Amino acid sequence: MGLSFISVSLWIIVNILVVDDNDDITELLSDLLESGGYDVTPVNNGKDALSLILKESFDVILLDVTMPEFSGLDVIKSMKNSGDLEKNKVILFTAAAISDKEIQDWIDMGVKNCLRKPFDPSTLFESISNVAIQF
Repeated sequence: MGLSFISVSLWIIVNILVVDDNDDITELLSDLLESGGYDVTPVNNGKDALSLILKESFDVILLDVTMPEFSGLDVIKSMKNSGDLEKNKVILFTAAAISDKEIQDWIDMGVKNCLRKPFDPSTLFESISNVAIQF
């Protein structure tokens, strides 16, 4: 009697919150990420994003830095003050001119990564994969 080994693949669905004030960008990112097998919740302002973050659990949060009224940085600061930044994996993205020092300051604060727009889809997928597996 021989032994057989069965290979089993385990697929984990990553739940991503996408936050950008531009509807076209949230739609584009949602379509791209869903085509990659991710479960996506799109939101178009910082206040709604913060409300969802405090109520629901997301594996990764993609957050635009520059939004009117309540920016991505406002969201980050609120999360930091409430202790929720340490519990979440946030990737910031921005089209604004930002320095490497600003990015490092955000990472030191608890953000996992920052992408500069425009970014290549493969860069986005790689960043999400790297961040999603962090404990």
